[in-house]
Amino acid sequence: MKLPGNLGLRATSIKYISTGVAALGALAFAAQADAADIYAPVPAPLPVIAPTVLWSGLYGGVHVGGAWADLNTVDLDNYYRDPPKSFFDNGGVSSYLHTDQSPSGVFGGGTIGYNMQRGGIVFGIEADFGAMDINGNKILTNPIEGLAETARAHISTGFYGDVTGRVGWAWGPWLIYGKGGLAVLEATTNVRDVPGYALPPTNDNTRVGWTAGGGFEYLWNPAWSVKVEYQYFDFGTTSSTLFGEAPDGGQYSTTYSFNHDLTINTVKVGLNYHLGCCDNALPPLK
Repeated sequence: MKLPGNLGLRATSIKYISTGVAALGALAFAAQADAADIYAPVPAPLPVIAPTVLWSGLYGGVHVGGAWADLNTVDLDNYYRDPPKSFFDNGGVSSYLHTDQSPSGVFGGGTIGYNMQRGGIVFGIEADFGAMDINGNKILTNPIEGLAETARAHISTGFYGDVTGRVGWAWGPWLIYGKGGLAVLEATTNVRDVPGYALPPTNDNTRVGWTAGGGFEYLWNPAWSVKVEYQYFDFGTTSSTLFGEAPDGGQYSTTYSFNHDLTINTVKVGLNYHLGCCDNALPPLK
């Protein structure tokens, strides 16, 4: 039905207006959705948990313990045989006399070192220094029955030091490690006799050798740790001489030679202070 006059125009206008309002509403909804996408908060990344690094850095401390030496003295010239026997006098079998002793003592001193930690692996360098008090004397083996024995194999020690590489495995505050390197020891090893039978012996009293060992260390806070450590020292063989009375009675007319093989076992406890822990950690292994 056709509406008369103004009523038809009004209906047409209302139709167009309704369509425009609907279009504007759709556009507004779309714009609001896009804005929501643009301004939506980005989720924060998950935190990266760094590996626990407790052992890196410089440290120093003190230690004390017990030491047990094994000294084997060999009488190369059979000082107390009359007359002396040569190496081949016994059918090609050595007639050298061996005198063994195992004196013990205490030792102690200081420690300085540097650790680097990568993951669970801890490695670094360490130096120990101090004094070792081992003293011993043992009468030489005497194959002649009834002879009054006076000669004694002697050992006395003083300053010691070592420089070692160290590598271990850490789990939390615990560290198990091994170490090895160079060692030096002030030690006198010789054969002594009463005055009148022999002149004072000669001997080089600085010995260089190697050392190896290992232990456990516990870090009870970031600055302090305690450790228990075993260490083995091998100082090889050195020689000494003694000027004594010859078989024909000539006083101080014969030079007698001796070899001295020395090894030492030690067990110690130590206390270390760690400076700047964790500041120098290496990146974790990938």
